[in-house]
Amino acid sequence: MSVEQENTYRCLFKEQYPRLFYYVLQMTHDEEVSRDIVSDTFARLWQVWAMIDVSRAPYMLKVSVRRRCVDWLRHQRVHSKYVDYYLHAVDEVYSDSSANIRIQQEVAVMMSQLQEPTRTVLEKCYLEQKKYAEVAQEMKMSHDQVKRHISKALRQLREKFGGTNPDDIASDFDL
Repeated sequence: MSVEQENTYRCLFKEQYPRLFYYVLQMTHDEEVSRDIVSDTFARLWQVWAMIDVSRAPYMLKVSVRRRCVDWLRHQRVHSKYVDYYLHAVDEVYSDSSANIRIQQEVAVMMSQLQEPTRTVLEKCYLEQKKYAEVAQEMKMSHDQVKRHISKALRQLREKFGGTNPDDIASDFDL
């Protein structure tokens, strides 16, 4: 890559980053997520910088961050449903009925079968209601690793409880 291309990229970054950051912040209401989305978008742009039409770069950036925001918002909606489902399941597990005692035992067995650090990540995110970033920092791992551990645990939870979709269960209880 030439020095001229690098300088053009730097200028574009300085000009567009603040605008895109506040654009994303309006949608996510989370500064850390906004920085991540915009930074990831610029990193991807850098990877293809030599192949793009520089005059269209600001438009491409805006479209890309918007798409990433929509993906993030969709993920948050799904995550929220799983949190509601899991919290409801935990509440039900700790009631006195014999069926709930059986479910409590199944959940305890399932949790004990999770390997570390997946079990700890699940407990911190769902039981302690910590954000992925907090758990990542606390456990000295990346944000993506936390997400992978949560996905793995939720997949095992679905398998353990007969493939029941947590979204369906949560909607049954008006969550």
